[in-house]
Amino acid sequence: MVGCWAIWEHRNKVVFDGIEAAPDSVVTRAMDVLSEMTMMDGGSYVRGKGGGRMEAQGGSEGWQSAPSGYVKLNVDAGVVEGEGSDTGVVCRGGDGSVLWGIAIGRKQQWEPVIAEAVAMLDGLQEALARGHRHVVIESDCLQVVDAVKEKRQVRSIFSLIVDDII
Repeated sequence: MVGCWAIWEHRNKVVFDGIEAAPDSVVTRAMDVLSEMTMMDGGSYVRGKGGGRMEAQGGSEGWQSAPSGYVKLNVDAGVVEGEGSDTGVVCRGGDGSVLWGIAIGRKQQWEPVIAEAVAMLDGLQEALARGHRHVVIESDCLQVVDAVKEKRQVRSIFSLIVDDII
């Protein structure tokens, strides 16, 4: 699963940022993440200092579990020119265990920031449908995270999705 994630992360860097990486660096990244995940403290992942706030967490800082009583949604999206947009969500419990995940493929081809916002909305809607009321969200799209945190009020498709998230 970690290997698939590292390949997906590399793919997103190529598609969205035009950054190519050597295959061995993708494998090294996967091994680093796997190493971080196996450093466990009493059976649960070491918590960060994020509390119940939504915050962007970079890849080099490592994954952080949700506070006690919360679930954590990791959301991401991808856009393939001429193909459409895909969103994905993984929900983990406070101990880091995977509770559920979803992936949705759509024919609509959105701008990447719209797809990332839709991924967050997909995750929240699924979490609510499954009865989760205390949720922490992690996204690699700082523009979406900032818009939600600042509760921006702008008239655009993006802001309509952010309004739904809020």
